[in-house]
Amino acid sequence: MSAINLELSARRERAMSIEFRADDKGGETFRAALSSDTPIRIWSDLDERLIHTAEAVDLSRAVGGLPLLFAHDQRQPIGRVDNLAIEGGVLRGDFTFAPNAKAQEIRADVAGGFLRNVSIGYRIHEWIEKDDGRLIEATRWELLEASIVSVPADPSVGLNRAAPAATMQRGGTVEENTGGAGAPDFGSAQEIARRQGIEEGRRAETERRNAIEALFIGERFQAPEFQAIRAAALADGRGVDWAKDELLRAVGAGVAPIAQGSTFTQSPAAGGQRFQGGDDAVEKFMRGAELQISVRAGLETDKAKVREARDAELGGMSLAELAREYCIRRGLNIRGMNRDRIAGVALSQRSAGVIFNNVAADFANLLENIAGKALLLGYEEPTETWRMIARPGVLSDFRQASRTGLSEFDDLAIVRDGAEYRMGTFSDRAEKIQLTSFGRLFRLSRQAIVNDDLDAFAAVPRKMGRAAARTVGDVAYNAFLTNPTLNQDGLALFVAGHNNLITTGAALGAPGVASLSGMKTLMGRQRDGSNQTNGLNIRPARVVVPLALEDAARTLQTAEFNPLITATNSASPNIHRGTFETVADARLDSVSATQWYAFADPMLYDVIEVGFLDGQQEPYLESRDGWSVDGVEFKVRVDCAAIPLDFRTMVRNNGA
Repeated sequence: MSAINLELSARRERAMSIEFRADDKGGETFRAALSSDTPIRIWSDLDERLIHTAEAVDLSRAVGGLPLLFAHDQRQPIGRVDNLAIEGGVLRGDFTFAPNAKAQEIRADVAGGFLRNVSIGYRIHEWIEKDDGRLIEATRWELLEASIVSVPADPSVGLNRAAPAATMQRGGTVEENTGGAGAPDFGSAQEIARRQGIEEGRRAETERRNAIEALFIGERFQAPEFQAIRAAALADGRGVDWAKDELLRAVGAGVAPIAQGSTFTQSPAAGGQRFQGGDDAVEKFMRGAELQISVRAGLETDKAKVREARDAELGGMSLAELAREYCIRRGLNIRGMNRDRIAGVALSQRSAGVIFNNVAADFANLLENIAGKALLLGYEEPTETWRMIARPGVLSDFRQASRTGLSEFDDLAIVRDGAEYRMGTFSDRAEKIQLTSFGRLFRLSRQAIVNDDLDAFAAVPRKMGRAAARTVGDVAYNAFLTNPTLNQDGLALFVAGHNNLITTGAALGAPGVASLSGMKTLMGRQRDGSNQTNGLNIRPARVVVPLALEDAARTLQTAEFNPLITATNSASPNIHRGTFETVADARLDSVSATQWYAFADPMLYDVIEVGFLDGQQEPYLESRDGWSVDGVEFKVRVDCAAIPLDFRTMVRNNGA
């Protein structure tokens, strides 16, 4: 048995239509198929199966009948479930409705076909994990109750919120049974409800604690005397009114506000309040909700984190439910509001600027964190090759900047005995670089929250991250593919006058021993602008090719012998083996399928620089509250530019 720490307080639901036939005897009893061993999806990557055997299903509670409820409301049972039995892998039982008005009203709706769904409440005691953690089989589980429900299982509408804390919901099908009427055992139903612990009580306790916490927001109430009242109210189960009365007494007694800057500080820069302390309810919620959305959206794949999310208090909640929980924990009054209005209230808190332990306590910021994580994940996913041929640089603003490369120093001269040393000379060569901004907008709307649209929060920014990575790559490759004019001498980057272009001769052609040797010779013989006598001995470190020539380049990189095997050179060694790295990129194919390049190591020589604003290579994510459309608008921006630094470190072979 796997040691899964399964959170049994999470609800599971399945609802199916009631199979009903007219009862001409006027009976009150219906035969119901409550559950089966068909797996159901309880998580994005997790199924659950209840094993239906006599050994697996604990029916000990059903000896005197189990309660029949409406919408899992245990405060008012509407009948009893009797004669429970497992028949062919299906758990079945008789539904008997009570004679009270509420029960008979529900029975009439069932008989009329207006209520056609049934759910069960159950508790799992033992389970095993299968399919690499993708399936949980409950090998011993206990049936607690059955309920008539008004709508199919939909976690966003809030049904079954009154289910027991350790109860999962699952559904089945009701069939008619014309025999076996009997009086419901209300005492048994009430006792089971009491023993299980009603979920409504737990929720009321959460609301009580949140309401008390809300009383103590503010600088004045961080004083030790006020915090003592807060602690007593939370620990002793006191009500909100008691806490208010005690606060008034303390204020009347002249308790002074706490000194600025200790537990609580006002943050003028943030335009709001900042709280420092332990695990605050809002802080815990923000961290937990971010993990839940990250796991559901596929942004967090670590197994430990995924299991932590499943077992957490917020496990399985939709975006709308998370928005509701956020409002409750912030002490916001959302009583009577639908999901759409609650989503709007949650997003509107962005302007509050409240921060708990450096975690921004606004719902929009939570969504921004998710979008930012997806953006960076998308940015890092593509296999961009520009880093192999260029080095990153830092630009402090958007003004045009110079990249100065000093020429090589004069060769050292002979100094005769007693003679003076003479000054050497060198010259500057400056290229100009100026940042350009690239960006797009996208929006997270309250409709996306209501619809539980994870694509809007993860897939869209992830794709924008990929687009940002492509943009930087385009900028880097255009620095040489466009053959720009250099500032240092007014000539094109690749031109005969620079001795870095092969258009004819034995060295012309696809990557091979002879062609690369010719390019290596040109690069090694390059001189600077001074009076240097010998070449600079720069060596090719990268062979940059279109995809059409990738196989030829990689063969040249790894082959032991000359890849161009002929009768005369079959044993000729490949002198370039292991001396360079191959860089293949489809951007070259868009220009020419035959042109290819030899580059020096960009970390040792001036080759190409890709400059970023303040050195920030990852895309920026900025946000603002939507005005024309409800929600939050995000701007993705990357500021970059690229230039060739020196023609001496690159050679182009036209190939044909």
